[in-house]
Amino acid sequence: MSSKVNYLVEHYNRTSDITGRFWLQRNATFLILVLVIAAAALLTSPETMNLLATALLGAANLDRGEREAIRTGLPYTAIHIAFMVTMFYLMVTLYHRHASIVRNFVYLGLLEAEIRRELGVAQEDIAFTRESSFYFSQQSLILRMMKALYILILGGLLAAYFFLRVTNDIEGDNFVLLVVDIVLGAALLMVFIGYAFLRKPKRGRAPVGL
Repeated sequence: MSSKVNYLVEHYNRTSDITGRFWLQRNATFLILVLVIAAAALLTSPETMNLLATALLGAANLDRGEREAIRTGLPYTAIHIAFMVTMFYLMVTLYHRHASIVRNFVYLGLLEAEIRRELGVAQEDIAFTRESSFYFSQQSLILRMMKALYILILGGLLAAYFFLRVTNDIEGDNFVLLVVDIVLGAALLMVFIGYAFLRKPKRGRAPVGL
């Protein structure tokens, strides 16, 4: 092989390795985000407040006024703001990793075409088509539906959590936390929409926002 082909193959392998790491990071980020949403939702419920008060304060069976005093207090507000910021960070990370994977697969496909030209591989041969034509021709319907399923799961959890948060803020007259929830929720929603509707970029163009 010529030195150019060697460089191309080496670069192709490095790019493939980076894409594989992004893939693992994206999957881990998705799971962590789901767990954070679940933990934040549990902390929002009155039943959890009773359990925490019993564990930390030795006060069981709080009445409505005592629960409202807790959920309008500074520690409770700070904890929920921290949860919201963490969710936003994880959502941005999830979007970035997913966009990088999509972009890298397009780039790998273009590299494969360039390597095939340099090697003089016939069009009907399968060599160097793993991340392009071969990948898409062998992808099952279930795998194609997985992204839609992940989007539905994540979108449903986020919608349920924010509905619970806003309802809880209004009932507790915690307008400071309500404003924070609306602002951070709107920012998180924009990133989620970008993640949900991210499509394979056209040749020579990266996904929007990167």
